[in-house]
Amino acid sequence: MCQEECLERLQNRLDVAYDSSIPEHQEALWALWHAAFPGEELHGLISEQWKEMGWQGKDPSTDFR
Repeated sequence: MCQEECLERLQNRLDVAYDSSIPEHQEALWALWHAAFPGEELHGLISEQWKEMGWQGKDPSTDFR
């Protein structure tokens, strides 16, 4: 895949708003947590732990614009 195609795919993904009812979106947050803090259990998608990563509050979905 060429760089232009990769950039286009990324742009298309940016146009998709986060929706907590979509399992793939929830899974992406879990994956993000585990990539940043391997071996540390996340107690829920809404958790004070997200602040450790720099999110403003306990629900990272509220930071998406």
